[in-house]
Amino acid sequence: MSALVLLLLRGQQPVRTIGVAASAGAVAALLLLAVAVLRLPSQVEEHLFPLLSEPGLRPGYVLSLVLLTAPVLLLLYQLLRLGTTARMRRLAVLRVAGATPVQVRLLSALELVVPALLGAAVLGPAAYAVLRALFGGTPAGSGVEGEAFPSGAGDGFVPVTVTPGAVDVLAVVAVTTLACGLIGWLVSRDVVVSAHPVSRRASPRRPRPWPMLLIVAAFALTVPLLANTLAVVVGIGVAALGLLLSGPWIALRAGRRAAERADGAEELLAGSRAVADPWAAGRAVAPIAVVGLVGAGSGALLLDLIAYGNFYGFYIISLGLVAIALLVVLTFVVFALATHGVETLSEHRRSTASLVADGASLEVLHRSLVAEARLLARPAATLGLLVGTAAMVVVTAPSGDGDLSLLALLGTGVLVLVVLLLLIEVAARTASRLVRPWLVAAASPDGLRTE
Repeated sequence: MSALVLLLLRGQQPVRTIGVAASAGAVAALLLLAVAVLRLPSQVEEHLFPLLSEPGLRPGYVLSLVLLTAPVLLLLYQLLRLGTTARMRRLAVLRVAGATPVQVRLLSALELVVPALLGAAVLGPAAYAVLRALFGGTPAGSGVEGEAFPSGAGDGFVPVTVTPGAVDVLAVVAVTTLACGLIGWLVSRDVVVSAHPVSRRASPRRPRPWPMLLIVAAFALTVPLLANTLAVVVGIGVAALGLLLSGPWIALRAGRRAAERADGAEELLAGSRAVADPWAAGRAVAPIAVVGLVGAGSGALLLDLIAYGNFYGFYIISLGLVAIALLVVLTFVVFALATHGVETLSEHRRSTASLVADGASLEVLHRSLVAEARLLARPAATLGLLVGTAAMVVVTAPSGDGDLSLLALLGTGVLVLVVLLLLIEVAARTASRLVRPWLVAAASPDGLRTE
């Protein structure tokens, strides 16, 4: 088995191997930072930002770090789907030799385990060390003058007095490696590998709205326990998970609606592609829903700052950190949308060339890519924003501010939605520009050839 895995690794493209290792390293670094924060004592002995120095605020910081791993893993999934057919041809040789489909899919997962293990064990701790050196706190009594940050609150975002232990590092490496292996298994789940030939099929299952029950469960868990910070954090995490898992269903519904009400070729092509493979489309835009969820909370906090004039450094820096995190997630979404576009063009190369041969212009096909990204991202962001706004209404209800508070929250939600729609438009156009070289290649007459 190990010899076969090494043989498959030798056949992988270097970019694929590097992508797996880099993704695993990024996930491991985020998890190591989360573990370090959890190991902090109640009374810290270093100058840290209040999100870390205050025990009651740490669960939210840890949740943010964990949520940041989601777009990385989803982008990895999208990248691994590229070139699946060519990779399955290599695995088909094993089917000829007598391997079962389960064994072939296991090998497909194991060939990702090696680069993932190297990335998690080497790049992850290295990236964590860099973060610790750049953004680490200042230990108490280290000669810092002035004690500008009382009660352990300061400018550090990474603890330096505590570090993940050997067991913690091994656990993080194991979890990251297993996650990448599971992604490799899922990538091959919908592939039928036979000796002659290798064919690929989409899963016959259609996405269902059942993940939205997690959102309902999050509200049911949180509302009776608003005074419990941990319960609120867990509720937010469950709601975010529900939004992430609802991505394919959102893509299916949006695609059907666009295809039924299309008034042009661009909308019809975009909707048809989303309906044809809603799972891949939903995974590409799922993080946008979480961006909407977090954006609603950030907008509510900004509203509170403006209403009460609480322009303290803690709140401003916290909002800045959230904005940076959201921009990072949006960057990953851009690449995920681009990867989804490349995958779609690769799998439908002949049909794309046929459309051009029948008279469709490249500009129409290019605009259809923009329309697809737009129609997928807008409903996801809107749903996330609605969930986030509803959560803020529930949280602020006990304060007794009345209808004015509700109207203010709704108005803030509308403003945040406008900003999100503008960012989505930029992301959709950027992703389509990245995909354009593959579109030109797919539209060439060579795409009409059959193997």
